Amino acid sequence: MIRVRTNKDIWRYSFGVGFAEFLSALVTALLNYYYVRTMGLSNGWYLAAQSIYAIYNALNDPLVGYLTNKRYGFSKRFGRNYPWIMLGGIGALIFLVLIYDTPFRSQIGLFIWMLLTLCITDTFFSIFSVNHQSLSPNIFTDADQRRRLGAISTVVSTFSMLLGFIVPEFGDISSPTGYTFPMMIGAVIGLGMLLILRPSVKEEPELTEKLFAQADKEETPAGFFGVLKESFKHRNFLLFIVLFLCFNTLTITAISSLPYFLEFVMNIPAENANSVKTLLIMVEFVGVFISIPAWSAVIKKKGMKITTATSAVLLVLAVIPIFFVSSITGCYVVFFLIGLGVGGFWVCILPLLTDTIDEITASVGRHNEGVYFGIKVFFSRIALIIQAVIYWVVRGITGFTPQIMQSAEISDTMKFGIRFEMVGASALLLLISTIIFAANYDLGPEKMAVIRSKIDAMHAMPLTEEEK
Repeated sequence: MIRVRTNKDIWRYSFGVGFAEFLSALVTALLNYYYVRTMGLSNGWYLAAQSIYAIYNALNDPLVGYLTNKRYGFSKRFGRNYPWIMLGGIGALIFLVLIYDTPFRSQIGLFIWMLLTLCITDTFFSIFSVNHQSLSPNIFTDADQRRRLGAISTVVSTFSMLLGFIVPEFGDISSPTGYTFPMMIGAVIGLGMLLILRPSVKEEPELTEKLFAQADKEETPAGFFGVLKESFKHRNFLLFIVLFLCFNTLTITAISSLPYFLEFVMNIPAENANSVKTLLIMVEFVGVFISIPAWSAVIKKKGMKITTATSAVLLVLAVIPIFFVSSITGCYVVFFLIGLGVGGFWVCILPLLTDTIDEITASVGRHNEGVYFGIKVFFSRIALIIQAVIYWVVRGITGFTPQIMQSAEISDTMKFGIRFEMVGASALLLLISTIIFAANYDLGPEKMAVIRSKIDAMHAMPLTEEEK
């Protein structure tokens, strides 16, 4: 019998969301600073590594979803998703440490090490993330559960992300060897999160069999590229993916540029910049936590669409002062306002995604959540490429190179470029995608009720002897 999930399950499951945010914080916040500022990798080599990584990612993320969605010999005993979740999580933690422990100092050596460790880490992370997220629509099936999941996962992921930003405080990020110990601490913390998550992702045999049986009913399997092509036919899913991509891009560029902003624009010494960065992010998260109850109430009254669009617009407005703020006190105010917008978006992300996947599932009559979540993870990685392109273009125009970073010759043009690469281009992308989303997204309560009734009917269909 399929077990009805409780609030305790929601909390435990949310630690998987927190695990993903924790790892992402450790990687995205420091990746550019480590390789470009600390190790001296050129912006061109950095862009090349990120671009090749994106090509790999284009095949890796959705393909991982497709392959792990298949039935294997161990599936009957351990479930469709559970073994992959644990394998992916542990593997990602191991290779996370290696990303920031390169033995090379040459440009080509740094390039190869960065590329290989990123690709291996991302493979394991994709195995974890795709399988963890694909369980959500199947174990949290009603709107109230999903609203609570959105709110609780926001709380857990926010604390986890903050923890990911605090961990580097245990090392000296201005030193090439100052990253290893913090990353080892991060691996231990991540393992603890996996142990908390574990009970919530163990599937009942009945649920595992129903999901596999639903997929087996297709006489001609859609295949990986067939599912990928099918997902792009659904407007609401595409709208969400593009909006999420733009939001993720703004998040990554803002966080990754923050050490440069503090060191070269606000004139804070490099050895102190990381501590100030952590304090600013903590202030941002105060704004996130304060806003969560309000955004949850807005969702109940106005729905996901209006809440998502409102929070995104607020976020765009909140980053504008980055262009002229000139004091640390002013930075604290700006980051608090940014947190108010981020909180609303985070509350909406998971419920929006599960709703759009449910629409596809009801339409095509089969479960392929692994592939759809793989597509989402892939697009979240595309944000790293957009970030690298923004850096390459802006720094190429302003002349902000690793060699200049070692000197005190930072011009006003370079300082403006740092502000622009931090929020300018990515905020414009988010604003455009928000307008398109608000104008075209059409999944409301009535339509979702119909969709969920179709999915319930799918699950209620009896299995044939062959499917059993």
